[in-house]
Amino acid sequence: MAADSQIAIDKREREVLVTREDTGLSRRKYLAAVTALAGSPMLAGCAGDGDSGAQTGDGTETGDGDGVATDTASGEPRPGGHLRTSLVSPVNHFDLHINGLMVASIVGYQSVEKLFEPNTDLELVELLATDVSISDDGLTWDITLREGAMFHPPYERELVAEDVVANFERILDEDVGSFRSLVLSAVDSMEATGDYSLRLELAEQQASLQAGLGGYFGIPIFSPEAIEEGNIRKQPVGTGPFVFEEWTPEDQITLSAYDNYWTEDRPYVDQVTIRPIAEASVLTTELTDGNLHMLHKTPADFKSQLENDDSVTVHETDGLGYRALHVNPGSTPTDGRANGLPTTDPQVRRAVLEAVNRTAMVEIIEGGLGTPTQNYFPDDHPWHVDYTPYTVEANPERARELIGESGFSEPVPITIISASSDPVLQQLGTITRDNLSQAGFEPDLTEYDIGTWVTEAEAFRYDVNVNYFAGWFHPDGLRAWIDPDGLTQMNYETENRDRIFELFDELNSTTDKSEADPLNEELQQLMIDDAAYVPMYHPRKVRTTRNTVQDFTVHPFHLAYRLDEVWLDE
Repeated sequence: MAADSQIAIDKREREVLVTREDTGLSRRKYLAAVTALAGSPMLAGCAGDGDSGAQTGDGTETGDGDGVATDTASGEPRPGGHLRTSLVSPVNHFDLHINGLMVASIVGYQSVEKLFEPNTDLELVELLATDVSISDDGLTWDITLREGAMFHPPYERELVAEDVVANFERILDEDVGSFRSLVLSAVDSMEATGDYSLRLELAEQQASLQAGLGGYFGIPIFSPEAIEEGNIRKQPVGTGPFVFEEWTPEDQITLSAYDNYWTEDRPYVDQVTIRPIAEASVLTTELTDGNLHMLHKTPADFKSQLENDDSVTVHETDGLGYRALHVNPGSTPTDGRANGLPTTDPQVRRAVLEAVNRTAMVEIIEGGLGTPTQNYFPDDHPWHVDYTPYTVEANPERARELIGESGFSEPVPITIISASSDPVLQQLGTITRDNLSQAGFEPDLTEYDIGTWVTEAEAFRYDVNVNYFAGWFHPDGLRAWIDPDGLTQMNYETENRDRIFELFDELNSTTDKSEADPLNEELQQLMIDDAAYVPMYHPRKVRTTRNTVQDFTVHPFHLAYRLDEVWLDE
């Protein structure tokens, strides 16, 4: 393993627009508010490239202890070159207003940008916005846009405030069905007040609005012309550092440097090729042979090999994200479900969670690099709730007891879906099937390609679905997974449903952390008791780069995969 890390701290040096002092919040509460939807839920993607956004962690290599490694690159950035990187699963489309696949966002955000984003200190910094003024009561946001931010070909015109409004209006269009509409749930009106200024009026305070506009699952601004012409599913057009050139599904994505990008001298590389490669041995060989410059996810089985290779550097920190099971509580649909809809019974759902072996999942899927859990937030997170009603190891005896208390008899038929083209999802499905078969269930596992899996998952044609998530900094991020008006439009028929949504509303309007804590604790406990959506484990985040890769930023958020700052020393 190389002795020096090639990872750099964030060098963008953009103006801080909103600090925690501006909000009047404590650092812990500011962290929660500004990143509430930083991992805004996305159906499948939470799927795609399984290791998730980093939280403060131990960072190996020359890390500074907060999950962001220090800069050891030498010399001035060298322009030019062809950067080659990978993802572990393919992309289905690039309309980020409706697509939740993390791999789609990781690629799409190279071409399409948001108004602002959090820096590594979790302060909102400028991106397409250069200034924001928030009224004392928090209900009026006046946002100034960057002048000279140009949309990519074939439109090549300057971004103006009406373009932002058009994107927001599309997100709020019920016919579009964007899960991001929850981000704007408190916005009562919006208008362009000039070419480079817009105003948002809120009906009430919304603790998650900042993160919704600036987080890494925030609102991307597409060219309205590209939206109207129906191109963005196959060719996203925005103002980002790279022009989306070509996409060969299941094969590769090609990006080129945008000469008119608003940041001077960026990007450094001329071209980027991104390849979906699921096979761990192929990923590793392609990196060590020099055919790839970086791995977005390092295969657990090959981590030791890469650590002993002097041509590459492995970077590791704790992860904010988690793997989870969805156990369908809804009475509809019936397609794709076992006879009798067994998972509508809460005791059957709890039996599923007793049957699975979280420790084995960590060992088999992650090579031991993770922490078994039943909680949505890691232990040192400000919104962590220590609640573990289920057995961490497989407990088939307890699972059978719960089945006996339900309205069903052994063996209980149950359907499971996963994605064969994603190695983490595939293994999660296999382990879940094997565990359930030993605990009074008769599981039927179906593995789909990633696109079909998304379709089946969004239609709820399953009893059990495996998934993973980038993670959250605020409990409001959980809402879109179970809100019928959110991402999934889930038929969340559980005994605690009404109280859970009351708690979401109270939390999102509460700025006093001491008042929010008991609401948060009750909310998470009720969700875990419902047994419809429960984490399995928190994986560690592992990245690997060749030593020729310079100034790559490791950010606390998973989707902050900024390639415009990277240059190649070769």
